[in-house]
Amino acid sequence: MPSDQLFENCRPPAMTTPDLAAVQAEMRTAMVALASATRRWRLVRIQSLRAWMRAVVARRGIAVWAIALIVGSAITATFATLDIFVFEGGPASIFCIIFISYLVSGGCCFWLLRDFPGESEENRAASRGKELAAAVASRVACAAAVAAASNALNVARIRLAQAEGVLASESHRRLAEQQRLLAIDPGRLYPDEFERHAAAIFRHLGFSVEVRGQSGDQGVDIIACRGALRVAIQAKRHIGSVGNGAVQEVYAGMTHHRCHRCVVITTGSFTSGAIDLAKSTGCILVGPRETPALVRGEIRIA
Repeated sequence: MPSDQLFENCRPPAMTTPDLAAVQAEMRTAMVALASATRRWRLVRIQSLRAWMRAVVARRGIAVWAIALIVGSAITATFATLDIFVFEGGPASIFCIIFISYLVSGGCCFWLLRDFPGESEENRAASRGKELAAAVASRVACAAAVAAASNALNVARIRLAQAEGVLASESHRRLAEQQRLLAIDPGRLYPDEFERHAAAIFRHLGFSVEVRGQSGDQGVDIIACRGALRVAIQAKRHIGSVGNGAVQEVYAGMTHHRCHRCVVITTGSFTSGAIDLAKSTGCILVGPRETPALVRGEIRIA
């Protein structure tokens, strides 16, 4: 297979693992939106209640001072009764309660029910009817916004639960695959089985792999890709010591296949010449002692 075609075929697979941070951010956004919509809903409820009171007063022609007197009397009677029979207050405190109750209740009534600019005796009822209709429409819109935000939050919660479940499942699968790879004795494998075992290790590490073990592979048995990173790998099922020839081959193959790093993985050991050449070329040597660390992701490839 030409190296250009291999470069196209060795693209990393699409990520299926969910982005937990993105899902959590989506849920936080939904929570903020729901809190904002709820606050708006509460404010609109108060405004619609005020509009309803103003409309009733206008339609029935009730004087504001009469409403202030009725409300003030009720509040005054309540607090005065408490002051007399519970707190055993004297005339001074009762007088203060009466004065403050009428003042506060009267002021609130006049503020709530006062005429807005442009209102008069002739158009008060119509103006406040329109105000009430607008308040009701705003209340309906806010209720719909709260429902939509609540639904978005529920969807985000479901997505978060699903993402956490997928990640937990993926973590369990990766751990099981790691244990399976660690349990394999590479020394008992045939050369082609050892190549597939090496490919499985890099696939477990998140690489997409292309097994090249054939004539004309230019010293590269496996091409592993992760993102933009391309790694040339030579897998040698070997008894005894691997010399610097393997390092020379995979280093040349790395250049030929336009890779960024090169690795020699073997069931044997490495000669001092191979170790020295690997240090100068940046080639990663993985023997039987280093293989478990490679499976666990403890050897830095990038």
